[in-house]
Amino acid sequence: MQAQVEAFIARWQGQEGGQERANYALFLTELTICWVCPIPIRLPPPRKPTITSSSAW
Repeated sequence: MQAQVEAFIARWQGQEGGQERANYALFLTELTICWVCPIPIRLPPPRKPTITSSSAW
């Protein structure tokens, strides 16, 4: 694990021009992997409620 953390630091250290911000998704994914955290599953957005004739005033 130590080697993985050092490789992460070496990859992102010294990047100029805001590389972390430009590649934030990749940066955060690699950081999450270094911390050995589960990567969250993207769920579909919740559905909007619909109005039916029985629920209308």
